Amino acid sequence: MIRPKPKPRKRPPPAPLRLTGTDGHQLAAALKSARKAQGLVQMELAGKIGTTKSAISRLEHGKGDLRLSTLRKLAAALGLRLDITLS
Repeated sequence: MIRPKPKPRKRPPPAPLRLTGTDGHQLAAALKSARKAQGLVQMELAGKIGTTKSAISRLEHGKGDLRLSTLRKLAAALGLRLDITLS
């Protein structure tokens, strides 16, 4: 008897890293500072990572959800190394 292959389970989307509280604002300030150090305006950075200027603005003001994949793109576009420490 031939059994049908089970359907692959869909993985839920990754949970976003929230930019809230002191640490979120520190991250937001670091992103803004790195962007300015590279001489980029928000629109240019948005174009480099495939998002909108308003999304960059929200992140820089600590008001957006940030996925790890977006953080990786931001780091690459800004010429930064991404180090994550959980404690």
